[in-house]
Amino acid sequence: MHKHRIAVGSNLKGKIAEIGFFLGHILRVSDAIVKKRLSQDFPISSDLDELNFFFSAYLNSIQALKDASELAMDMKNTWEELSPTYGKFIYYSRTATTHDGSLPINAGQGLQTYIVGPLRRVDSKGKVKEFEPPLEDAAMLSRNIACEVLQSIKAMLIEKGADIPSPSHADLIDHLEASINSDNFIPHFVKQMMLENRDEISSSLSAANFNYARDALSAIETVRKRFELPIK
Repeated sequence: MHKHRIAVGSNLKGKIAEIGFFLGHILRVSDAIVKKRLSQDFPISSDLDELNFFFSAYLNSIQALKDASELAMDMKNTWEELSPTYGKFIYYSRTATTHDGSLPINAGQGLQTYIVGPLRRVDSKGKVKEFEPPLEDAAMLSRNIACEVLQSIKAMLIEKGADIPSPSHADLIDHLEASINSDNFIPHFVKQMMLENRDEISSSLSAANFNYARDALSAIETVRKRFELPIK
């Protein structure tokens, strides 16, 4: 589990960047829909499909970040703690999109696109549950979700980030040895070079420094600046 937590911790910055990636596409497609409505360039059904596809992936990236941060920092975080305003919606909506195949962005008013309820999902007991979505348009909703989620993850990293394990020198040597001895995509000549320079590589690895919490916080700052999110 220790090595797995190291691997998960190293991936946190990537999962945060993934949230920014999908948020960017949601905002891009939303803006394109607004422009088409202004110019009465119809139909927009393919744009709405694209928006739903990115929104579904966006919700799953948030679930992935929640799970990864809990494992890396060895803690539990409820949906309400992760996002006091939108936590239940994220949970229910992700369940509906992932397990029931729902496409929740389903209406337009004026220039904007919305999720109109009630939405439905099937719970663990096979019963259909209804829930109401927030009233914000899809673009604003996605921005607000990102702000709350990343604000919570930032607070977690500040408080518990030091608990994310980093690879020791022994861990790095084990990885080096596994790479030399593995039957994978590393070319033979590269393995031979690693073998011939094992001592030098081992010595250089002793100076390696990893801080996955710092990397994750930097990724949050990158997303904050890109979308001008009010994350403190």
